[in-house]
Amino acid sequence: MRQKEIVELAMQTMGVTRDQAIKALEGVLATLARAIKEGDGKVPVEGVGTFRIKVTKARKARNPQTGAEIDIPSRKKVTFKASTDMMTALNGSPDDEDEDEK
Repeated sequence: MRQKEIVELAMQTMGVTRDQAIKALEGVLATLARAIKEGDGKVPVEGVGTFRIKVTKARKARNPQTGAEIDIPSRKKVTFKASTDMMTALNGSPDDEDEDEK
């Protein structure tokens, strides 16, 4: 789903104008980014999941074209783990699977 589609869905869900939906989405995303950066590296969003900062280790790699060894520095990246509620909404509850097998 693209940002334009998210804005359209927000307009329908909240009954707001396109500009209001865009401002709301941009505000939420900016706040989330700031919270991840300035907080303790963990931002839980109830019913959705948790965003975390993960630090990758520095490592050596090879350039596939030349075969030359290169150094890849340590860096931070954002990971996301979906909540149980989100996974249940996507896949149904485990009890639903038992009924399908009967």
